[in-house]
Amino acid sequence: LLAGGLSLIVVGLPLWGFHWRLISGHLRVLPVEKQSILRKAYMYIVLAVAAALALTAATSILGFLFQTGSFRGYPWAALVVWSGVWAYHWWTVSDEGHPTPETRAVRRLYLYVVTAVLLSTSALALGLIIHTIFREAYLSLTSQTVIAPTAGGLWTEPTRLALAMLLATAPAWVAHWLFFARGDRESTLRQIYLYAFAAFGGVITVITATGIIVYGVLQWFIGVTGENTAATHFSLL
Repeated sequence: LLAGGLSLIVVGLPLWGFHWRLISGHLRVLPVEKQSILRKAYMYIVLAVAAALALTAATSILGFLFQTGSFRGYPWAALVVWSGVWAYHWWTVSDEGHPTPETRAVRRLYLYVVTAVLLSTSALALGLIIHTIFREAYLSLTSQTVIAPTAGGLWTEPTRLALAMLLATAPAWVAHWLFFARGDRESTLRQIYLYAFAAFGGVITVITATGIIVYGVLQWFIGVTGENTAATHFSLL
């Protein structure tokens, strides 16, 4: 692995540096190239990939700290490298600005797609944690016996993994939504994210969950459930 990594660095890094230096020299001659849609697309694709890899590494590191797996060195290195890649490209593209509607559209596409993914991941992780709390509270209230004691309790491995995911993605969502996208009131993509994704997606989730609960209640009172006890049947809540 060390030999493979070093060979990729020796070959790839100088090639990237050579091409990036050519591009930088071209920009000094023709500053208008900063308005290029292709340049902005490259920047934001790199930002999206770097963010995904850095957050994956952060989740793995937090999972190790929460004792969900053995130590691995790669996530620590990946977090440092990809965080640096993201920070460099974000600084570069922010310094250049977005003087045209087309370049602002590329920025918005990055912002709201990444924000939507981060919101989904954070909400899923938080939902898993709350589910564990409700499940254990229900088992305690109904005095149900857990067949496999190692699968019970609040601090289970799935809960620790969900917490690691939440701690890695929630701050990134806050940064993108509350800071990077702040003041972008005129964007159509912002309205799509707010209403078509966040609001409508939340409504659909609530309606689906409510329908499942009502169906389960009606099953019990009509008498078509296959469960012998109410405690077992209403665990679906």
